[in-house]
Amino acid sequence: MTELELVRYVQSPEKMRLLSTVLPLLLVVTGCGVKQAGQGADAGVSVADAGPDETDKMFDSARVIEVDITMDEADWDSLRLQARGIDMFFGEDCQAEPFPKPYTYFSATVHVDGVEVKQTGVRKKGFLGSLDPNKPSLKLKFDEYVADQKVSGMKRMTLNNNRQDRSFIKQCIAYAVFRDAGIPAPRCNFAHVTVNGNDMGVFAHVESVKKPFLRRHFADDEGVLYEGTLSDFRDGWSGTFEQKTNKTEPTTAGLDAMRLALQSSDSELLAALEPIIDVDQFINFWAAEVLIAHWDGYANNTNNFYVYNDPTSGQLRFMPWGVDGVLADANPFPDGNDPPKVVYATGLLARRLYLLPETRTRYLNRLRELLAQVWNETALLAEVDRMEAQIRDIVTNDPFAEGVDVAAEIELVRDFIRNRNAILTAELDAPPTWDYVLRETFCFADVGTITGSFSTTYGDLNRDPFTVGTATVGGDIHGSTIVTTQQGSRAGLNAAAPNGPRVEIHALAWRDDGMLLFTVFSMPPGAFMAGLLTLDFGEVESFLYEYDPIADEGRVIGYLADGSLTLSSVSTTPGGQVTGTFTSTLIEFPF
Repeated sequence: MTELELVRYVQSPEKMRLLSTVLPLLLVVTGCGVKQAGQGADAGVSVADAGPDETDKMFDSARVIEVDITMDEADWDSLRLQARGIDMFFGEDCQAEPFPKPYTYFSATVHVDGVEVKQTGVRKKGFLGSLDPNKPSLKLKFDEYVADQKVSGMKRMTLNNNRQDRSFIKQCIAYAVFRDAGIPAPRCNFAHVTVNGNDMGVFAHVESVKKPFLRRHFADDEGVLYEGTLSDFRDGWSGTFEQKTNKTEPTTAGLDAMRLALQSSDSELLAALEPIIDVDQFINFWAAEVLIAHWDGYANNTNNFYVYNDPTSGQLRFMPWGVDGVLADANPFPDGNDPPKVVYATGLLARRLYLLPETRTRYLNRLRELLAQVWNETALLAEVDRMEAQIRDIVTNDPFAEGVDVAAEIELVRDFIRNRNAILTAELDAPPTWDYVLRETFCFADVGTITGSFSTTYGDLNRDPFTVGTATVGGDIHGSTIVTTQQGSRAGLNAAAPNGPRVEIHALAWRDDGMLLFTVFSMPPGAFMAGLLTLDFGEVESFLYEYDPIADEGRVIGYLADGSLTLSSVSTTPGGQVTGTFTSTLIEFPF
């Protein structure tokens, strides 16, 4: 599943992984202190003291929650195969409203640590990057069919599948860092999940951001909560905010006020913002995002965050979400330059505050404080050790662990923790400028069609595709018909893919202008079977790449979506036949 964006471009780790398949091909064809339940103190953050919380034991870091789900097999198949349609990103008005949710609840009997809960509502969850049909992230709603049904005081559970985290431990670490920084953030521990007797492996059990969460962190839970998904406080960008509370009284008042304030001049900006947002609280949140390298959060990708209009202060407060892509350096920009480590400023609020000398200084000083007061390497490394020991046996049967060296992935987390202080301190001594232009709409553009076929054998992906297979590649790009002179294909296993082994099919063609085109299809081994496969950023990832051998430069022309791949013969035996056809719309990301 390709995520949408990285930094100010749609440039994700998985997209970069797909592009990495280009390099071997070109060589062939051209000859070239963490406390799990802790709560820090932050200026302006009011945590309601309601006494002992029955739900605390469900987030005890010393426990792995056992969750066993039993439901009708047909319902399970329907649930796991539900997916968002890529058409939600087409059209000039794709940002006009919150993204649709295609997921529905199904009834199941659930055992939570042996406690039976009948008629529990179970549904799939996720936007794009975390979607998986075999191990989906799940929402359990105990009171969906039975009023007031709870488990240990909880009406629901959120179980994240760790699809984008091959170490399996990043989410709980990240939320703990946010909490220690004084940011309201979900509690988190691990869950071991089985469905109809099938071992689904390790999930991150993350506290749902609902009314009970608000009561834990604010004196008044009657304010309006919004979830930001590719959302920003800009004209034409705020429509994707989803109102999560007080839905009978829909309002965008707080969002509109922020949007208008951010249109103020530099000299008037802070005066315009102060009544609307606790600026110091946002700076703290922003610095914490950067501290853990949350590239897919608000400051860097205007994604995965909540804002709460706190009725006590009348101000907006930011909270984190979707922190599975953290504790690792972001990929380079498409131009090959490394993004800054010490600042993310793609989100308009972060951008305006960083470009204003006074608040840039406040932000940099807060980041220094977090490094000194929160980034406790000894405690963080001890937490990594504890988590690794806790999940070691369970992860053995996890579908996402197949072919993955989980211990090596966890070691990369340790390396990040050990090196983070030095990396950020070096940039803090000479803070970078932020001179990147604001990105445009993220709505997709239809740039043409692509059709073709291939016939090859299964084997090493470093083989010369023009000697081991045939292909046809046709269609049009920006209105120009594709004309080719020589075609080839190959298929095989990419065992070193970052998110686990992937079967890949490459269909190549030299265009009549001397450019090399090739189409890449990538899928988990379990999806590599004869039949019709959908091209919609689901299991099968696919893109069209163009390479100029004279300039030694290449680019992604577009991604295949709203199309299909038909495999007529498949084999994973070396030398076995792999044949098929494909047809699809070719789409282009706007960044």
